[in-house]
Parts: sequence; C-alpha cells; structure tokens
Amino acid sequence: MKRKVAPAERLLAGLVALLLLPLGFLVALSILVTDGPPVFFVQERVGQGGRSFPLIKFRSMTRLRAGQSRSGLTVPTDPTITRVGKWLRRSRVDEWPQLLNIIRGEMSWVGPRPELACYVAYYRPEERMVLESPPGLTDPASIAFRHEGRILARSPDPEKTYIKHLMPRKIRMNLRYARLRTPVSDCCVVVATVRRLLCG
Repeated sequence: MKRKVAPAERLLAGLVALLLLPLGFLVALSILVTDGPPVFFVQERVGQGGRSFPLIKFRSMTRLRAGQSRSGLTVPTDPTITRVGKWLRRSRVDEWPQLLNIIRGEMSWVGPRPELACYVAYYRPEERMVLESPPGLTDPASIAFRHEGRILARSPDPEKTYIKHLMPRKIRMNLRYARLRTPVSDCCVVVATVRRLLCG
C-alpha cells in the first residue's frame, strides 16, 4: 500500500499548472479586487507517514476566518465565505494551487484528502493505515461525498457528524481503494472528478 509520488505525476502537475496560469492570475486578481490580500490560504495538514505539510488553496473566506479558524469544516451557508469564494468552492478552483503540493512531492493526483491534525487524532489504529498513501488532490470518497457540505449543514453538530460518521466512512473507502488501485483506476478517478465538476 505504501507508495511515493511518481516523477510523472509531478511533471504532469507542472504542465497543468502552466496551462492554468493565465486563469489562476484572473482568480487571484478577483480575490484581490473583492476582498484584498492575501490571495492564498495556507494550512498545515497531515500527509504521508503522519508528517505535516502546508496545504495551499486560493483564499475563499474572509481574512479573519481564513487565518484564525480552528475547524476544517465549513458549511455552504457559512457567512464568512466571500462572494468569489462561493464560486471557488463550488467549482473546486480553490484547490488549483495544490498542484504546487504535487510538484513538491507532498501530494499525489489521487489519494485520501489530507486532514487537519485535530481530526487525525481521532483515527483508530487500523484507520491510520490511510496515512501510508500520499494525500491526493481527489479520491473516490470526494466523489461519493460530493454533497458533504449539505449533510453537515443539516446536522445540529457538524463536527460530531463528521468525526463520528462521515470521516470513518471516507477512510474505509480510501483503504479499500488503496488495496486495489492501478494507474488506470487513478485516471478513472481523475476523469470522474472532472466530469462531476463540469456536469454538476
């Protein structure tokens, strides 16, 4: 189950980042114009082997919340999500800067989404096996739980719902996928993710 980020993945991330650079510049400009700096939101997440790394995103929340939030959970109706941020989150464009994480070898194209340390602390011993894989830009659980925000919004205690119900199910799904993964299945996950974003 243990694997490293392949050089081909890092090269592909670099090529895609170059292609997206003009659009990324427009996104950055829209953030600056509507809410001011900073453009990026950097947050420590837990990666392969339990090592932390700085996850990079386009900032989609107000500066106070983006810099001081203690929770990694945000429901779609959160009032601190900026006007541009709503579109960034819905389209997943806020995740584009994570191509830099792939280039640096901290993330993979497909792998379990990296969690905050406060949530990893709840992992049971058998669930910690998910940390043997590099975290990814997308994974099967992201597709299956694409409406996670809506589920959490309906909960009286979103954090408890996530820790007790959603997170364990996502981990089980990713552990299953890790045992059966192939380069072809990874491509299928990426295509399914893109299709979901384009088709809704």
